[in-house]
Formats: sequence, structure tokens, C-alpha cells
Amino acid sequence: MKHLWLAILLLAAGCSDNSNDTAQSTNDVESANASATSQIESLLATRNSAISNWEKNLSRHGEGSLVFSIDVQKALNSTSPILFKAHLQDVFQSKEGFTKRVENIHILAAGESMHFVYPTNETATTYAEFKQSYKHPGLATQTDFELELCVELSDEQVQKLLNAKDIISDEYAIVVKVSRVMSLETDDDYPTLYIDGTCVDFSFLK
Repeated sequence: MKHLWLAILLLAAGCSDNSNDTAQSTNDVESANASATSQIESLLATRNSAISNWEKNLSRHGEGSLVFSIDVQKALNSTSPILFKAHLQDVFQSKEGFTKRVENIHILAAGESMHFVYPTNETATTYAEFKQSYKHPGLATQTDFELELCVELSDEQVQKLLNAKDIISDEYAIVVKVSRVMSLETDDDYPTLYIDGTCVDFSFLK
């Protein structure tokens, strides 16, 4: 009987060690991924003289440390390109530009009909649409604010985006020359801002 109990204890100890090893291995992988992501962001920011970590210094108001749209608009009002980390939503062509496209979406949502007539010699521009939700630094479950970026792409950038075959994640580090920041009314309890600009550089985050 003593031998049986000894065997059970040794087996339990072995299982505990394996569980600890697995947890440690998972932590190591997450740490390595975070380090790789940070290096990619740092490289893009340095290579393009871009502003990074801009959201860390946003002004906050009241007991809930709220961020208002004006705080984000001021932070993104820069002549220098800005680095964002965001998820790809769509790639599309448009002759009307991003600002008009957002206005039209809201018109259609209200049930109004539209008919577009474009000049025959007008060419469409290709855009990529990205989205990112920023969490409250003190409350991980609470969204601070949300950004929707629509950036104009060069032909080379379009091909790079569409021809990628080995994308593990749809999250990107993207450097944008911001031309406009708009705040539009939504049903959410946090600000949503729409960024219009030109893509300077980007990289997949895997």
C-alpha cells in the first residue's frame, strides 16, 4: 500500500511539473511575440520619423478619467506621420473619397436613397480601412475610444496587401500621414473618430 501511495504522489508531482512547464512555455511565447511586435513598431517609427505611443499622453477628465474626441483630435494634429496599430477591415476603391463615403454610410443608415454620377475621366483611388479599440488603462474591459482609419494606398502597397499569403494575424503596424480627424455621433458610450490620410508604410504583426 505504501508503494502505491508513493507512486500516486510521484505521478501527481510529475503532472504538476508538466503543468508548470506548459504555463511557462506559454508565457515565454507571449513575451517573445510582444517583444517582436514592439521591435516592428519601433523600426517603422524610426524609419519614417513617426510619432508613436501618442495615446499614452492623452488628457483625461473627471473621476472616470474620460477621453473626449477633442483630446484625440489634438494628439493627432501633427505634420509628422503617426504610427497606429490596428486591424484591417477592408480594401476598396472609391471616386468620392473617405469623408464623403462616411457621410453616405450614415445617410443610407437613415433610410435615404442615393444615386452617384461620376465624371467618365475620373479614376478611383484605392483605400484600406483599419479599426482599433483603445482600452481604458485602469479598466481592461472598458473601451476608452475607437479609431477607424481610412488610408490612401499606392499601387505597390495595394499589391503588397492583397498578395500576402502568410498572414497569421490581421493586425498591422501602420504609419499614416493624417489629413483629417472627424468625430461622428454613434450609439456607443465612448468616442469614435474617423481618420483620413495617406499610408506611408506598414507591416504585418504576426
